[in-house]
Amino acid sequence: VVVGRATLEDGRRRAFRWTLNSGMTDLGTAGENESAALSVSDDGVTVSGVGISGNSSNPIVWRGQTEISVSNLGGNLGYLLSLTPSGDVAVGASKNASDLLRPVYASGTLYELQEITGLFAVREAWTEATSDSGMRFAGIWRDASGTLGIWESRGFRRLRNLGSFGWNHVVRVGVSGNGHLVYGDLEAANYTSTGVFYRSPILKNPK
Repeated sequence: VVVGRATLEDGRRRAFRWTLNSGMTDLGTAGENESAALSVSDDGVTVSGVGISGNSSNPIVWRGQTEISVSNLGGNLGYLLSLTPSGDVAVGASKNASDLLRPVYASGTLYELQEITGLFAVREAWTEATSDSGMRFAGIWRDASGTLGIWESRGFRRLRNLGSFGWNHVVRVGVSGNGHLVYGDLEAANYTSTGVFYRSPILKNPK
């Protein structure tokens, strides 16, 4: 199964699902002007992504042929970037009523991941990955100066700051299927060099 975004003849972009047996299927937009599929469950039935209209966007979940538009946290931007293999939990980001991007998970309803310990100066944060069970998350935070760092969570309300391990930019963050490893890509100032990080109970914070 492959999911993504395709451009129609009129220039609009639509989310699609492709399978060997059925070919490409237009997933629709859940009432928005355009859409994009960003992740798919192992069985190919559940897809997560985003619906876009002008300068606003909403998280979308597609289950088979059913479109489910998920309400944001009060702002005008949201998306669901990653799914668990079962498709039961999706993670991503949504802006709140204060126009700040917040880390979220969705299981029917959109919820904010809260209590980022030690991140009192954090302005925004978003979720990038989840473990197979949907009980461990990781993502990126950004403070008022634009500095990026990494956070992880074992559960829905215990977010912890991992910093940036001395690097200037956090590019992406992932979580292993069993939830034991948080990993990702890092970049130095002016993008002069790149590195990777991983954190586990045995190996911690190497550059």
